Amino acid sequence: MASLISLVMVPELLYDILERLKRQDVFSLFLACRALYPVCYRHLWTTLELHQKAARPDLGFKDDVCIKLAKALDSLRSENFGLRFTKRLLLGFLALTVEGDFYQCKLLHLFSSLLAAGELDLVHVQLDIRLFLETGQDISEIYHFLDLLKEHSQKKQSGEFTLDIFAVPGEAVIKYLDTEKIVNLDLDVGIADKRNNRGGYTGRDFDVSQDNVPLAEALCQLFERTVHLKRLCLIGYAGQPLRHFKNFNFSKPIQDVRSAILNLEKVDCFIVKGKIFHPSFFLPPPPTPDGLSILVSYPTPG
Repeated sequence: MASLISLVMVPELLYDILERLKRQDVFSLFLACRALYPVCYRHLWTTLELHQKAARPDLGFKDDVCIKLAKALDSLRSENFGLRFTKRLLLGFLALTVEGDFYQCKLLHLFSSLLAAGELDLVHVQLDIRLFLETGQDISEIYHFLDLLKEHSQKKQSGEFTLDIFAVPGEAVIKYLDTEKIVNLDLDVGIADKRNNRGGYTGRDFDVSQDNVPLAEALCQLFERTVHLKRLCLIGYAGQPLRHFKNFNFSKPIQDVRSAILNLEKVDCFIVKGKIFHPSFFLPPPPTPDGLSILVSYPTPG
């Protein structure tokens, strides 16, 4: 059995052990053992997860993690804080908006500075960019962060850097992200379809989503670039009123999207939530050599 001294002498072995522990257990080791302090300290900074606690920050709800982290970093000299050990950055809903605490606490600016100086060697990033283009405010600093992140990603080889993305289909994903590094992709197709579906969903208006050419083109362009995608989740309509359709033809836009998905050769997990496009939009699983996990959910209309 390895002794404590031997574990400290071989930090790689200790890192492997710490990866299998819960963060609170690593923190207990961090506090209880002086010999393990340096390795535990570094490990605790390896994954930084910052999530907004509420969808309405204007109501006074704040992300305590962002606030406390910002205060701690402000009180330390730059050479002492542990961000230089961060390898995985997980940013949740509202993080890339001017209302979010990641922006308000100047953490966005700090991460941009570290990326620009080459002092942050990230290997994985999770981003939610569903809202950052819709704020109607000056978001130049957010654009700058995404540009630096894309530059960092493009310097990495396949497998050295990966992205998990939550987004609405559109040019923003292609423009601001290194799409070849996306391995997990959640697309809110329902929001994008509603923006372009002139027929509407209520009353006696006809739904024309089977002819939604802009959305179909955006999806096809994105799928052509996500060549290393392993997990795809399409989020459609949930709880929509009864929709009326002109016809149930298998239209050209729908055929194009279906073909693009079938060409995603590396996808091994395909999830469909809600109603996608139109009743004729049927998707067989993409072919994969190692098998495919499919989760399909069709909520009933509200």
